Parts: sequence; C-alpha cells; structure tokens
Amino acid sequence: MKTAIPQSYSEIGFSAYFVNNFNVMLLVMVCELVFSLLLYLIAKIIRSSKLMRISLRLLKQVFIFLVIFNTFNVAYSGGVQARFAEMNSSMSSLVNKLALIFTLVVIFIALLAIQNSCEKDYGEFKGKFKKDFLCRAYIPLSIIYRLSLGLFSSMQSDRSETTLLLLALPIIFSVFNMVNLPFIDSYQNYRSHLIHFTHFLILFVATFYRSMKQWVPL
Repeated sequence: MKTAIPQSYSEIGFSAYFVNNFNVMLLVMVCELVFSLLLYLIAKIIRSSKLMRISLRLLKQVFIFLVIFNTFNVAYSGGVQARFAEMNSSMSSLVNKLALIFTLVVIFIALLAIQNSCEKDYGEFKGKFKKDFLCRAYIPLSIIYRLSLGLFSSMQSDRSETTLLLLALPIIFSVFNMVNLPFIDSYQNYRSHLIHFTHFLILFVATFYRSMKQWVPL
C-alpha cells in the first residue's frame, strides 16, 4: 500500500496510475508501431520497394519522434506510479505495470536501433549530425536525459535537496552540447544551445519558487 498522491500532483491532473496519465499518447505510439510493422510485413510479402520505404520511414523517423516527444511524460508518469500507486494484484494495477514495462522496453529498443541500424530512414535524427560517435549519440543521450529528469523529478520532488540535482542534469547536458557541437550546421548548434538554456531557465524558476515556499510564505 502506497501513500496517497500529494495535492501538488492531483492539482496538475496526475493520477497514481501510469495509464491514467499517459493514455492517449501511449495508444498513438502503440498504434503507430503496429501499423508500421504490418506495413513492413505486407511490403515484404508483395515485394513493393515503395511500400518498404514508407514502412521503414514510419518505423524509424516517425516512431523515434514519438519516443522523444513522450519520453519525459513516460518517465514522470512511471515515477508517480512507482511511488504512489497501490501495488496490489488487481487487474487495474497489473495493466498499469505491464503498460509501463512495455513502454520502457520499446524505448530501450528504439535507443539500440537508432545507434545500430542503417541511418538512411531516420531523416533529421541522423542526417544532421557530425560523423563521430558522441555527436551521433546525441539523440539517444537526449532520450536518456529526459528519462532521468522525469523519473527523478517525479519520485523525489517533495525534497528540497533535489533542486540541485534537477538543475545539475540540464547543466551537464548543456555542457555536453556546447563542447561537442553535434550538428553539422552552425545554426542548429546555436538553436540547440538556446533551447537548452530556455529549458534550464524554466527549471530554475520552477524549482526556485518550490524551494522558497518551504521557507517563506507566499
């Protein structure tokens, strides 16, 4: 039996269960993956090169886009479930645990695929980066970064000490980005710097006021 979900979570509409927080986009990810696989099998059977190109683009570029877009929400919702959900043997609890495990496994497979499979159909997720290993690892590292940030912020958000680590994660990733300059185009490098700085600023303001509320009545 877990503790009741805090008011700070319920006020932003989060439930203790994973599927309740990640229902629509989880369905979109699963449907896109199943449709892409079916299209790929059909293309193999009928030997259609055009259909094969479309299915590979859906399996690679479109699916990795959905993974990047949803990673933080997956991690945050999973952290909330791990900490606050009632881990009993009911059907609801089982469905939520299976959905969380399935989603994390799919993200892990996507990480392995983008690093080890042919880069032809990944579009901008591969084509805009320099050739060395660290630059090519920008997208997988970005996914891992979002997973870490989501899990830690959901599971440790009631402790004031977590503010330092929540700010340390974007600083570390921003430094990695500035040192390696992973994009071929200079404009893309400057754009990514601006995005990471904005992300850090938002986190700084949010964590500052959260920490201040513990010491100064607002």
